Amino acid sequence: MPFFQKKNILISSNKGVQEVLDAVNDYLPSPLDKENKGVDTANDDDEVSLSNDSSKPLIGYGFKIQDHPQAGVLTYMRIYQGIIYVKYLIFLLLI
Repeated sequence: MPFFQKKNILISSNKGVQEVLDAVNDYLPSPLDKENKGVDTANDDDEVSLSNDSSKPLIGYGFKIQDHPQAGVLTYMRIYQGIIYVKYLIFLLLI
């Protein structure tokens, strides 16, 4: 493996926002291209396939918590399935 590898780097100011968004669409995979799997803890840790269907129950992963001075506590989430609304109450489940 060579020491130097070619990497795509995006640098933008306020004038190049559309080009950056176009590059994100071109280089990053669509969520539809990848199959996400989860674990059903109620069923002997069986592996289940998750779909990006908004009519199914909410399944997500909170990966960062930030204490913001104006907004309060913010949680950044990756939603795998379902839908989340403004002021939606979510219970934390730790396994």
